[in-house]
Amino acid sequence: MMTSDLNLTPEKPANYRIRPLLEAISVGLVIVIAIFSTTYFIYVRALAAQEGEIRQGLLRTAHVAASIVDPVSHQSFRHADDEAGAAYQAALAPLMRMRESDPQIAYLYTAVKIGDQYHFIFDTTPAPTSENEVDSTVAVMEVYKDALGNKAFLRAFDTKKPTTSDEPYKDQYGVFISGYVPLKDAQGNFYGVLGMDIDVKDYEARLAPIRRATIRALIAGFFVAFLMGSAVWFLRNFILILNEKRKRLFALASQKTR
Repeated sequence: MMTSDLNLTPEKPANYRIRPLLEAISVGLVIVIAIFSTTYFIYVRALAAQEGEIRQGLLRTAHVAASIVDPVSHQSFRHADDEAGAAYQAALAPLMRMRESDPQIAYLYTAVKIGDQYHFIFDTTPAPTSENEVDSTVAVMEVYKDALGNKAFLRAFDTKKPTTSDEPYKDQYGVFISGYVPLKDAQGNFYGVLGMDIDVKDYEARLAPIRRATIRALIAGFFVAFLMGSAVWFLRNFILILNEKRKRLFALASQKTR
């Protein structure tokens, strides 16, 4: 067979439906949605686990504090003047030492319900040392004025079971997350509640590492999506350019064979 008899006409390039920008945006969005949804799921689970650990830690510490409260002496203090007595100071001392050993405890106290009102008995808040400090101490039998707004506090009295705040709450002393455990005597009779508060700033500080890690993961996910989208745009655009060149070469070759 002679060379001149060969069919040297190049094959016609295919018409590819390539849209580099649209494809790049689509890939980027898919990656963003996948990363962001996965990160958010992990964030929610990690945050819930940390919040649960904080609340369980509150209850564990509050149970220890409740175990050192003497039921007999506690029920004997029913007058503001009792606070100055040696018996009251001796009964309060173990709770004072416990509070001083843990700087995250904002308040540690006990309360009783008499009639429709709730009264403080023990209070470990130190007295202010200067005129510039706010006096947050409470006297024996002082009424808790904001009790009705503290759902966890009321729940502890109603159920006589350990409970914690579902979310930060605000009262006359600040914004807190609190844990409450029932106080019972040797016969198992309920006579009051021990409360332990964590300031909301300390609470948020313990959750902050999870939030920071989540933000970093989201930022990293955005850049990954951007890089992947850019790579898709570059490759698809490159293929489109090559195909256009093939078309031009085909057109030139077709003209020469006529």
